Amino acid sequence: MTVREHLRESLRHLSGHLWVKPPTGPPPLEQIEALLPLLDAAVLLQPEAERVIRLCTGDGDLDTKQIAERGSAVRIGYWRLRRDLPALPGPAGLKDDIRRLLLYHEWYIHDAVAIACAPAQTLDLVAHRAHLAGGLGAPAEHLRQIRQDLLWEHAELSADGDDRPT
Repeated sequence: MTVREHLRESLRHLSGHLWVKPPTGPPPLEQIEALLPLLDAAVLLQPEAERVIRLCTGDGDLDTKQIAERGSAVRIGYWRLRRDLPALPGPAGLKDDIRRLLLYHEWYIHDAVAIACAPAQTLDLVAHRAHLAGGLGAPAEHLRQIRQDLLWEHAELSADGDDRPT
């Protein structure tokens, strides 16, 4: 299910006759405003994550201490975002998609650093290293697309003024 579909489902749930009863959560605009800073931070970590992956998959002598330090900083960044996500309001399905993407980013960096810092480079590790050289790929683009869709929805809801039906 796309971000837009998650949000549309949430909007349908929060609109119309359901507003007669007190809503169970904040309105969609507030949900988007709560999720956007987390997504901004996740997207801002992506260039450093890609740099770490390039260091890990590069040829020649690797400075494993530098790789481990930079990789740990990026992994911890994604871990913190994933840790903070459940406390934020938003559609459960959308938050689950974001959580999975953050976990993917975290573990991709983990694998790249583990392979780069391995004491011996076996044929399997060399093959896996070559696979990792492609970078974060489609999941990174998916995370950026979720952020872009939320920005679009935020602009649309903000232009409408108050997003609660009367």
